[in-house]
Formats: sequence, structure tokens, C-alpha cells
Amino acid sequence: MPEWTTRPATLDDREGALALMDRAFAPSRHRIELWDWAFASNPNTNDLYYMVADTGTSLVAQYAAVPVAMQHQGRPILGLLSMFTATDPDFRGRGLFRTLARALYERTRETCPVIFGFPNDKSGPIFYTHLGWTELRPFPLLRRPLRNTAHHVNGGWVTSLCARALDILGAIGIDRSITVVQVESFAGVANPLWSQIKSRVGTAIVRDETFLNWRFVQSPFTYTRLVALREGEPVGLAVVAADNSNGKARLMELMVSPGEKLAVTRTLLARVIELATDSGAYGLGFVATPRHPQHKTMIAGGLLPAWSSFLPPGDERAGSFGVRVNGRAVDPSRVLHIDDWHLSSADQDWL
Repeated sequence: MPEWTTRPATLDDREGALALMDRAFAPSRHRIELWDWAFASNPNTNDLYYMVADTGTSLVAQYAAVPVAMQHQGRPILGLLSMFTATDPDFRGRGLFRTLARALYERTRETCPVIFGFPNDKSGPIFYTHLGWTELRPFPLLRRPLRNTAHHVNGGWVTSLCARALDILGAIGIDRSITVVQVESFAGVANPLWSQIKSRVGTAIVRDETFLNWRFVQSPFTYTRLVALREGEPVGLAVVAADNSNGKARLMELMVSPGEKLAVTRTLLARVIELATDSGAYGLGFVATPRHPQHKTMIAGGLLPAWSSFLPPGDERAGSFGVRVNGRAVDPSRVLHIDDWHLSSADQDWL
């Protein structure tokens, strides 16, 4: 008999899957909550898109993806965000990762026409060489220094002074009629904004109230959620996260009504930068493709492409974004270029 069998996972595999990840990786503070959030509480479907290798006594490998509601060429589709790949150290080198991935792709060929994710330097070569993925370049990370960079080991006063100058310039363009408030959820806010933006952004996760509340309210991670108001009406929103352990802050999402002037974006960014600086972070990062409606304004505000940034080197993990065309419902010519996508940090499978 074979050492293992491959099969679809169920929610009853939770403990076995968590035990596998504990063996495969270092302990993680949020692993249990993250698994429950991604698979037991997903708002799009009760189905699991999850394959495991089972010896009968334990799970020795898994490949999973999280279903997300998407749009492509103006049509709704169901996409898969690839994550939670793990192999027991004693079973590595036997092709389990590829076997499970191919099995999931075949099972979802008719229902999930696009699969995407952010492979790391270990899994990336397998995705791009053996599993039919295409890496979309350049990785769309924008970075901006904060004045705390003077206290970073690789930072300095020159970068800190540049950050202070950017703070001053950013304050010039803010809209004094806008009030930025913290909110508990995006109920009543996200849907009107997304309905105005969605026709402009190409292929994207649907950033409606359901998604944003699942991503930033129900998630086990901690976020600060902001809404920009004019006379009590929402005209924009932003989400920011800060990791006190490494001095980095991340702008997770930014949406502004297309009818608003650039000053609204500048006002939201000024508040985000203030919060990131107060957290002690030395740098602010944001994933944003050129399709992002606020891309030019962010560049003008000092959020520069990572390759040209003057933040200290080595402050971000290597970035990679990849896509697999998995069905006929998507046009490869419209998803295999980085400019085809509207991405933000909200799309990533971490933080």
C-alpha cells in the first residue's frame, strides 16, 4: 500500500493541519485563529479548496487556497488565493507539493478560472517552473521613509530629514474640509465607494463591505481602519497596520471616490503616515499596481517603487506575485501583465 493517500480536506482536518504546520514551520502566534478565519469563516463559500496527503495517522502535506470573489473584464468570477502550503520535514523531496497542487487545480478548473498568490523564495521556483504559474513583474511595492528611520541600524539623518520634508509637503495639500475618523467596521462605507471604483480597476478582488470587514475586522491581526468624511458622507477609506517587532508599517488598503480631488487622498495619507510614525515604524510600505486609482498621487507623496526607494536596505521580505490561468473564463492577455491587476496589500496572504 502507498505511504499516503491524497484527498480533499474537510473542517474535521483542522487539528491535523495545524499539527502539520507546527512540524513544518516555527510556532506561530496566530496560526489557529488564521486557519479558522480563512477556512471556517470565509464569506464566499462553505466549500474548502484544500488538498492533503494523509498517512492514516497524520497529515504529511497540504496545499490550500482561499476562495475570493473577483471581477474580470467586468464579470464576476471566483478566484483562489494560494496559501497554507506545508510538507512534513520527513516527507520533503517526494513531490507532494506538486501532486496536491495539480490535484486542486484539476478539481477547480471549471469553477475557479484564476489562481494567484505571493510565493516566497522557497516555493516560487516550484510554482513558476512546475505548476504553470507566471510571475508578474515588477513586484508593485511602494515604500516611504518615516522620520524614525534615523534610529534604524541602516538608516541615517539624511533619510530622516527627507521624511520630515515629505511630511511638510504632504501637509500642504490636505483638504481641511475632510474629517478622518477611526471606525470599527466598513458597514455603510465600502459598498458605495467600491461601486464607483470597480469599473476602473481591471482584474481585482471585489473590495466591498463583505470582503473588507472579513479581511480587516474578522481577521486575527490588528488594524486601524480609517474613513474620510465630508459633511458626514464617506469619500474615502484607508487601513494601516504596524508591526512593533520590526519597525515596519503597512498601508493595507486605500480607496477614494473617483469624483474627489487629490486633496482627499493626501489627507488620508497624511493621517496614515502620522499613525505609522507614532507607532515607532521607520518605513511605510504599500502594494499598489499602476491600475490603482491613487497610484500617481502616492508616488507624488513619496511612496516610491521599492527598487528606487531610499529606505534602509533589507527592510522588506522579497516580493513575488504570480498568476495561474486555470480556466477558460479568463482571458490570459488580460491577467498576465502586472498592469492588468488592481492590487493592494489587502490581497496578500500575510499581515
